[in-house]
Amino acid sequence: SLRLFEGRRRTTWIQVSLPYLLRQEGAELLHSTSFVMPLFPRVPAVLTVYDLTTSFFPQNFVLKHRIVFGSFVPLSIRKADHIVAISESTKRDIVEHFKIPADRITVVHGAAEDHFRRPADPARVAAVREKYRLPERYILFVGVIEPRKNVPGLLEAFASIARRIPHHLVVAGGLGWKYDSVFATVRRLGLGERVVFPGFIADEDLVPLYQGAELFVYPSFYEGFGLPVLEAMSCGVPVVTSNLSSLPEVTGNAAELVDPQDIGQIAEAMHRVLTDEVRRRHMVQEGTARAAGYSWDTAARTLLGVYRSVGGVSRGTSGGHPAPGGV
Repeated sequence: SLRLFEGRRRTTWIQVSLPYLLRQEGAELLHSTSFVMPLFPRVPAVLTVYDLTTSFFPQNFVLKHRIVFGSFVPLSIRKADHIVAISESTKRDIVEHFKIPADRITVVHGAAEDHFRRPADPARVAAVREKYRLPERYILFVGVIEPRKNVPGLLEAFASIARRIPHHLVVAGGLGWKYDSVFATVRRLGLGERVVFPGFIADEDLVPLYQGAELFVYPSFYEGFGLPVLEAMSCGVPVVTSNLSSLPEVTGNAAELVDPQDIGQIAEAMHRVLTDEVRRRHMVQEGTARAAGYSWDTAARTLLGVYRSVGGVSRGTSGGHPAPGGV
């Protein structure tokens, strides 16, 4: 059986209450999917690590998160019987930064949900555009607004080509932390009439939001995977993204890769994709093919293999989806 403990990420609960519950439930395996696990779980433990942001960019986090994640994430990584990394890039980071043997880490890629591959519905695209008061033609960014995403750099690049294109820039996503520089950059560059911040986008509106865009730009400084890039490619939108961390791994040859520190390079790539129709069509074709290579079925089979190797699932477990004994 599978028992889920959701929405409980307080350190005290994880370290004190969760081990007690594992014993009470007779768990055979723990899979912690939130970076941190009990340091004394008393059962085999698998830990998912999405990225090492708190190790590489501690200055981007509030003091509380720096203290908690800066101590318990490294301890959890060293304590886990096996680690699931969401990209080869994250696996390399763990091996190099924490000196963890590579054979203790398995890469399990994510995927875009199937509905991201459905053909565009013009009526739904128009309805979402009206709901969020979006312009007719736009460049899109989707993600939490926080320092690692490099939204100020995107704004600088957009400002440098804004007079040569008719598009607006739509920065979609909830406010994370340390985002004041984003709005200060908009004011400094005089982009108030050309940049739209629709805020958090409901799940049912994400696909038409992507499909209505003419270009998706994601100049992040660091990603563990970069799911929005995969979602955009699944929706048939050409992508400009960073040449760092996991993003080249995810996109392959299907995207324009740029140095996120080089504003001119980002701007040039954006303008090139928007104005070269032959290049656009090629990128759409390559992107949809690339995105189709990722699937949750593959991820589930790989994860089930991890559970078996750690000893928490018998060979008789049926089906292609993970079903760890107990937890």
